[in-house]
Amino acid sequence: MFRRKGKSIYVVVKYTNNKNIYLKYKENEIILETPTEVEEFILRNFVEKNLDKFLKLKENTNFEKHFDFNKKYIYIDGKKEFFTILNGFNKPKFIKKGNNYYFQTQNNTLEEFKSAYKSLFKKDLLKEMTLLSKNIATEMEIEDHVIKVSDKISNWGSNLVQKKQITYAIMLNHFSKDFKRYLAVHELTHNLYPNHSKKFWNKISLYVPNWKDIRDNLNKGKHCL
Repeated sequence: MFRRKGKSIYVVVKYTNNKNIYLKYKENEIILETPTEVEEFILRNFVEKNLDKFLKLKENTNFEKHFDFNKKYIYIDGKKEFFTILNGFNKPKFIKKGNNYYFQTQNNTLEEFKSAYKSLFKKDLLKEMTLLSKNIATEMEIEDHVIKVSDKISNWGSNLVQKKQITYAIMLNHFSKDFKRYLAVHELTHNLYPNHSKKFWNKISLYVPNWKDIRDNLNKGKHCL
């Protein structure tokens, strides 16, 4: 158990065959994945060092932080976009026509909105990040990866280097093109440097010179620069 802002935070330890230690959020639990041979004091120190950053990430990847259903707006590509509700449709659907967004709905519920939104933007984000990652991999002279988009991961992206597969969070769709580029460079750089070493950040600086500004804005809850 850990304490943050007067609240108790419980972390479930899960032993895996992974070589590294990870914090994840799954089914309303914070999970610490770790190899079996790691001593308890090392695990505790790891959580103490990374928990605040993890909780901030969890907050930013909370879908409901990035829209207001009552005021009818949602952040897309770092911009606040308003949408119009169209009633009388059997199947909920979120669509874009020109520069306008529409929510076709039967019962006009929040759950319908979430389902319709994820259906549209999962496809759009997959197409966007596949092309972006392919172009950046060419720039960096790194082998291309299979790209996936998920609404079930608790971080912005993850790179399974051995499988050459990168998975991005669907929440990424709310944020600016600059942030998406930074994240793609970040994940691809892990092919060269597994850890966040000085060489890792120096490599990122070559392709995203303002990465610190982008990350700082994200930590402040801003959707774009």
